[in-house]
Amino acid sequence: PGQSLATLVSSKVNQWTLLIGMLPLIYAASAGKLEPMHLDARQNEEVLLTVAQSFFAIVVLLNFKLNLKEAAFLFISFASQIFFTSTEVRIIYAVVYVVMGLGWLAIRPENRRGLKQLVIGFD
Repeated sequence: PGQSLATLVSSKVNQWTLLIGMLPLIYAASAGKLEPMHLDARQNEEVLLTVAQSFFAIVVLLNFKLNLKEAAFLFISFASQIFFTSTEVRIIYAVVYVVMGLGWLAIRPENRRGLKQLVIGFD
């Protein structure tokens, strides 16, 4: 289980650093000049939703454990949002992810300890 969780976190870090982080650089290279990559409203919405989902997932994993209930909850919350294409509903989903993440931190001391370990380092 520990190896699987490490692989999951590693792939998420890879997604944000290499895939998302390289998009503006590749865009500038293909445009032949250094300029910002402009996103339309839907792309902005997708980035917001992905950041909110990632925040919530990271908060859930801060105790360095993932039980079946947490995994099912993450899957259901992700899978359910796929059926809604309305901008308003997807923004509500993003807000709910952030609120749930903050709430999770507020009620779960082991996750707060995990956050502290990540911020100040492992003992």
